[in-house]
Amino acid sequence: MEIRVLKYFLMVAREESITKAASRLHITQPTLSRQMADLEADMGVPLLDRSGRKIALTPEGILLRRRAEEIVSLVDKTEMEVSQAAENLEGTISVAGGDLSQARDFVRLIKEFQTLHPFVHFRYYTDITPYICECMDHGCVDVGLLVEPFDREKYESFPIGKPSRVGVYMRADDPLAKKPEVWMQDLEGRPLLQGLRPDLEAMLFARHTDQESHPAMIESDLPANLVIMVDEGMGYYISGEGVLPFLDEHRICFRPIGGKPQYIYTSLAWRRNQPFSRVTKTFIEFLKEKLK
Repeated sequence: MEIRVLKYFLMVAREESITKAASRLHITQPTLSRQMADLEADMGVPLLDRSGRKIALTPEGILLRRRAEEIVSLVDKTEMEVSQAAENLEGTISVAGGDLSQARDFVRLIKEFQTLHPFVHFRYYTDITPYICECMDHGCVDVGLLVEPFDREKYESFPIGKPSRVGVYMRADDPLAKKPEVWMQDLEGRPLLQGLRPDLEAMLFARHTDQESHPAMIESDLPANLVIMVDEGMGYYISGEGVLPFLDEHRICFRPIGGKPQYIYTSLAWRRNQPFSRVTKTFIEFLKEKLK
């Protein structure tokens, strides 16, 4: 399987057309069709559904697209790291984080580092902690903004930003919004929205109530999607305060959960004993100095 062919496959998936993809790649349509047929033969499964007006991906094609994006990104990143100039610190650093207020603290550190090293380029991806960890394991992301809990044996980490108190996101016109605090008993019989972090959700519910008495009606991987659902009146979202830095408080409000306060903690982390590029090593040393 060649990197060039994976790039061809990604272009076909993006354009949903062999003709358009061939034009973008500056190759002939028969050549691209043959390359895709050879790729499917090598994989032993159909990757493209050609039955409709537009080309669609089969389930196997969807899986390959995700892995191909990771492979191509990693190859491009490696080429840039190996060829970076020795005179100036330059290259690309891949970082990732979620929809968190602590992202501002991270961005400020990136800004300060770029002031010192203006030739350094950053790629910032948005995702949740399990997927960020997976990307760091594969070498696609160098530094991640992670929400606890995560594997501290695998990743070196430093706390960043203020801890976020656990509470409930709801519509500003909800009757519960009139209360300074919301107790879990107040939510009985009301639909809850939940992120795709079983470990985090268990921690959030552990001290307040039996999670089984509050079954999640909808799950989503990103807080932004869950807050949109809150705005549509679909349920209540339990998470940390400041999970979305630019929340419209006229539409959505946050109320802490009553009782002993519970907090969510965030850290900047990277793989231990990872052979990083010179530019990434320099950035990590910068972060250690700033966060120690």
